[in-house]
Amino acid sequence: HCLYPGMAITPDFDPMVGKLVATGRNRKVAIRKMKNALDHVYILGLKTNIPLHKEILSEKVFESGIYSTKYLEEIKPQETMNVEMSEDDFKSSLLSVYIDEVIQ
Repeated sequence: HCLYPGMAITPDFDPMVGKLVATGRNRKVAIRKMKNALDHVYILGLKTNIPLHKEILSEKVFESGIYSTKYLEEIKPQETMNVEMSEDDFKSSLLSVYIDEVIQ
């Protein structure tokens, strides 16, 4: 699959444009690397949730690594940013946090 200028994107399209992974000798280093990587990701023509991920990476609770699968419901970083988030985006972000928690 590929995208090209003028292409109509149907509702069946998987909204994940790409995946960014950062590793480090510890959580603090991995978070620093991810923040740096997100500062250098440029996606044009699409609305992304990169600002939300940057906000999450800066949250003290997330940095500590002690959080639950209800993280987005409890901490609500999207509200501190005044970001409108669709229900699908919210569910997708919840899944990302859940997967991160399971992997730990």
